[in-house]
Amino acid sequence: MEIQTGTLSLQGSGAHSGAFAVPVGTAVILWGTHTAGGSSSITARGQLTVSGGTPNLAGLVNLSGSNTFSSGTANLSGIYICTNNTLTISGGTSNFNGNGFVPASVVTLSGGTLGGSSAVTVLNQMNRTGGTMSGGGQTILQPAATLNKTNARTVTFASRTLENGGTVLWAGAGVIAFTSNRVITNRPGALFRAEGEAANGPGGGRFVNADTFRKSAGVGTTTLASGLNFTNSGTVDIRSGIRAANGGYVSSSNALLNCALGGTAAGTNYGQLKVVGTVTLNGALSVDLSNGFSPALNDSFTVVSGAHSGTFANFHYPSNTVMMQMSNTPNSVLVRVTGLVSPEPIFLPPELSSSNITLIWTAVWMHWRRAIAFIASASCRDRSTQNI
Repeated sequence: MEIQTGTLSLQGSGAHSGAFAVPVGTAVILWGTHTAGGSSSITARGQLTVSGGTPNLAGLVNLSGSNTFSSGTANLSGIYICTNNTLTISGGTSNFNGNGFVPASVVTLSGGTLGGSSAVTVLNQMNRTGGTMSGGGQTILQPAATLNKTNARTVTFASRTLENGGTVLWAGAGVIAFTSNRVITNRPGALFRAEGEAANGPGGGRFVNADTFRKSAGVGTTTLASGLNFTNSGTVDIRSGIRAANGGYVSSSNALLNCALGGTAAGTNYGQLKVVGTVTLNGALSVDLSNGFSPALNDSFTVVSGAHSGTFANFHYPSNTVMMQMSNTPNSVLVRVTGLVSPEPIFLPPELSSSNITLIWTAVWMHWRRAIAFIASASCRDRSTQNI
């Protein structure tokens, strides 16, 4: 079947064993029930659209134009390649059940279901504004790939695992819902950024963090709801707001929890981990100062709120600025400022101008519990007598 120009829309049904040649600038649209055997192929640089019915494609599908699934149930059990274009699922169900993995440059899931047992590998970008991922397979983000979930709609992980090797941006008010004990894995080298005050919906599941989970924006609470257990063997970095782990939180011996301190109000000024359920603390706790904040003596910060077992084995803080102490209560982990550090003066190179020498250095003094930096300078008018 050679499509030399325009669009071929097959609105009935059919059985296919030959080749569809769909060159650049042309398109094929499938409706009804189409059964394409293992020897069939749909190739070239054109576009494919599934608009309804039940296409069963067991052969090769390799089109470098856009691939759009908007309705019906498409069953792809052969070889599917989408490395140079966009795979868009806006409705219906698309089941990828072929051998090996399904490579796709850009995946857009706005509705419908991405299903099947095959691994769908995202090479560059995935945009999720709705829809469901199911079918028992994996969706894998390569190290250079980014997944954007930035709107207010709910997206669902039913029976498909997300393996993040790149970057996930979870922003907006939309909910991430889990069912059937699904898993999100943040691989070594990956980053999962939670921005804004969103929540994951009801359902069981696990979040396995092997690198960096960062809450980086918003002064409210980002909630991982009851039923979703969070296991940390990497870094949980709370830059602002509150990160609520209502389904439990377990950290390993090499895990790190870091909270940024930008003031004395939990959530509003400094990051806090709020925990419910099975909570086991291990590894290290660290804090850093943000937004130019200089804490005062005896300022305290509840960096972990909630009943827990275990303790952090190590505590790190900006020792060049403050001295701090970590303490545990049955329902919290506290950090308190026990001392303030005055930095050593920094002498800058002398500035020569005619017969003048200008010396500049920095100094710090304490006044009303705040450190105030100033620059002092002196001029030597007579270099022979060194009068300053």
